[in-house]
Amino acid sequence: MQWGYFSGGTANNQSINFPLSFKSCFSLAFSSTTDNTNNSIWSVNYAAIYASYFTVYRRYADAGTIANSSQSFRWIAIGTWK
Repeated sequence: MQWGYFSGGTANNQSINFPLSFKSCFSLAFSSTTDNTNNSIWSVNYAAIYASYFTVYRRYADAGTIANSSQSFRWIAIGTWK
């Protein structure tokens, strides 16, 4: 099991490296918080999982906008070791 915090740029399909490589990673979970005073929605979804990193899409939506997001998030990964 590994975990971390990511607060990098807004690029879509962002790569996040694991501190140590897995033999295989089979589960990811995300958590993020923000001041949601304008009824907006923030999401983090993984695009791909590899032994040494994973890629995510972060999106933001409100009544008039859908765009890439810069929202930071926490992650936890479960896998097998070498």
